[in-house]
Amino acid sequence: MTFAEALRSPILKRTWPWIWSALPALIILQYQAVAPVGHWLLLNLVLPYLAAISAAAGALIALPFVLFWRVNRMLVLAWWAASVVYLPLAIGGLLIGWRIRDQAFDRLALRSAPLVSAIRSFEAANGRPPYSLAELVPAYLPKVPRTGMMAYPKYSYYAGADAQRYNQNPWALVIVVPAGGSNGDLFMYFPLQNYPQNGYGGSLERIRDWAYVHE
Repeated sequence: MTFAEALRSPILKRTWPWIWSALPALIILQYQAVAPVGHWLLLNLVLPYLAAISAAAGALIALPFVLFWRVNRMLVLAWWAASVVYLPLAIGGLLIGWRIRDQAFDRLALRSAPLVSAIRSFEAANGRPPYSLAELVPAYLPKVPRTGMMAYPKYSYYAGADAQRYNQNPWALVIVVPAGGSNGDLFMYFPLQNYPQNGYGGSLERIRDWAYVHE
């Protein structure tokens, strides 16, 4: 088998579409999650690409053994060449996708400012935070807002005893923002701004006055 024939082998013919689609697919999957139209379940499609990255890395690690594999040496070399093409595309897609995601949560923090202000105004006027976001309507907000991200559409609001688990805050806003599979990422707002470095299942990254929990 020649190297050209190996590149056109049945296994690589099925692999090349995944290779070329890695960059745009990983970007699109993250974009749709934080866009007005999308669904977090689609992020599960990231997992096959991550598995493929691992397989590609394994192929690169196996390269030194190519010279000792006399049978199907060209096929191993062809797979290695495919890995060399695939790795930068997939890693680039992941990095760009996460950059898009970070920027979207930065905008969400800004977009959530009226909700935070309404809760603070209610608290100042009534001596306590609202029991639910519905209490803010219509005096402080025309309606209970949504996040603007179809994949993560709702704010979860906690007050009183329910909010104590969030670093003893009197109230907290929490958005569940899974990034694929069983991932349990969160986007949270604490009025006391006392975010820990680690907790709630992961490490915390400050985004404006909010914190993103990377599980």
